[in-house]
Amino acid sequence: MINHYVNLICWREVLDLYDRQRDIIWIDSVSLRFLVFIFGGKIPFRPGTSVLFSYKNHSMRNLNWFFLTSKNLYYLSERHQYVLPYYRHKIWVPEDLENQISILPYNSNVAIGISSPKQNLLACELFKINAALNIHCLGAAVDQHHDENNKKKSLFIGSGFQWLSFLFSSPKRTISKLRLTIFEIYLICFCSITRASFKKFLKIIEKN
Repeated sequence: MINHYVNLICWREVLDLYDRQRDIIWIDSVSLRFLVFIFGGKIPFRPGTSVLFSYKNHSMRNLNWFFLTSKNLYYLSERHQYVLPYYRHKIWVPEDLENQISILPYNSNVAIGISSPKQNLLACELFKINAALNIHCLGAAVDQHHDENNKKKSLFIGSGFQWLSFLFSSPKRTISKLRLTIFEIYLICFCSITRASFKKFLKIIEKN
């Protein structure tokens, strides 16, 4: 299965690629959670930042996680991570990554740590290679995992407010995302076409 942790920046793309036989949708942000509540939806709230920590003591120690990231992560062994190429437009799976994905054991967890919707599209390509995996589109949550020395960040994990810690660590990127989020809220509330698509999104995902 593919687990999409969705915010207001990527909900449209996830709606376009959604396959009920393949995809599970979770609410990743408080802004999306609020709008879902306003429109009467019932999609589970599960921020991507909480996922790795919920599996920390079990799955990580049993080494059944494989990480796809934008940069090398110091806390992971080389055999349990792969640094992805920079995707400007087209999404593809490098041949060496395809070989690694194809031999991962049944029910292994693959965490993708790049921006949405690129990671969601990549997850669909990986699923074609090995449909027996649990793929998690976690975004920036991957880079924050096991940062034991940063207690302030850990306080926000699972709350939906971890963007506050990102505001200090990556202000330019976070402010850009906040602007896009506010614009999406405006469109959903005041643009009839966008609002209709959002209601379709809610109805489809509630059938998960």
